[in-house]
Order: sequence, then structure tokens, then C-alpha cells
Amino acid sequence: MNKKTNYFKVFGLLILIAAPNFASNTFRFQTTFDPNKHNLYLQEVDFISKKHLFTYIASIESKGEYNVVSNQSMLGKYQASKSSLREFGYTDNQIDSIYKTVYEVTISGNKKRYFFDTELFPPSEQERFIRWYTNRMERVLLKYHIDEYVGRTIDGVYITKAGLLNASMLGHTHVIRFLESNGAINYSPKRGYSVKERLQQLENTELH
Repeated sequence: MNKKTNYFKVFGLLILIAAPNFASNTFRFQTTFDPNKHNLYLQEVDFISKKHLFTYIASIESKGEYNVVSNQSMLGKYQASKSSLREFGYTDNQIDSIYKTVYEVTISGNKKRYFFDTELFPPSEQERFIRWYTNRMERVLLKYHIDEYVGRTIDGVYITKAGLLNASMLGHTHVIRFLESNGAINYSPKRGYSVKERLQQLENTELH
């Protein structure tokens, strides 16, 4: 019996094992075949909607606050940068008007936090922004890398589309460098999670 026949038999067995999970909307098995290692294995993943992905991203970026400004001048629930806002369609005058509303609040331990008036960048626009941003990543800027790398394991991290979109909040070029260097180039901001860590956060999670 040749190797090819063995693969089909193994695949059929795995389908039978995973069959009870097909009725569930949450836990399923994603089958991955690595042609270099001649190995077929299962990765258990939790399927979520884009809406739940956005909620998760917001919890990391801003703890879900629409009016917060970071020390690096990133705005709102999804921490939009000035360059992203320009690409989103805001003019320089509109962006300057938003930043003119920024104010400072001193909290315990003399720490400072920054906020802005959301009238010029309201919650509805911020939700539209994250839909636009992730769609652009998925369909344009990371399209090839999603097709090429989802289902692989890089530097010990199983790659999912959800993980790639989560990591793309650091910038798509940092994600591409991590993937194409096989994990050797792992961008890490001064505060927050690295590309690898953001991929790890959702390595067991995938989009419907």
C-alpha cells in the first residue's frame, strides 16, 4: 500500500473522529497536511465571527474605550493611527481637528491618561473603521500571506486568519516580515504584544 492511500485512509478516520463536532458552531477540527514532513494532523480551533474578533481586538487596543488616546497618539477603540485615518478617508484638517480636542487626565500615582472628544470620530465611524481596516488587510495587503501561511506552524505558532488580522493591528509589514523570516523577525512595540504574541493569542481561533 502506497503513502498516498495511507493519507486517504487517515483522513477518512479523522473525519469520523471529528464528526460530532460538525454540529457545533464553536469547536471544530482543522486538518493540516505538511507536504514537507509528510504528516497529517489535527488542530483544534474555536470558530468565531468577525464581530467577536473586533471585540477581542478592542480589548487589547483600548479596553473597549472609544475616547482614549495612547502615548503614541493612536485614537479610539481600535487605536487608529494618523496614516490609517488618512487612508480611511479623513483629511489632514479633519485629523488635526480631532487632535485639538485631546485632553489630559492625571490618575493615581501621577500617571497621565489622554482622551479626545468623539464628536469628530464617533463610535459609529470607529466601528466602520475596523471593518474597513480588516477587510483591506484580508483582501489586499495580506491576501497572499493569508492564502500562503494559514494552516502552517511558524516558530511554534499555528497560523490562523484570525491571528493574522489580530497581529495586523501592529502594521501589515511587521506581520509579513515575521512570516517570511519564519519567525526570526518579530516586531515588538515598546508597550504591548509582539507579532508572535498576537498570533499566539488566536492560534486556536478561526473565523467562520
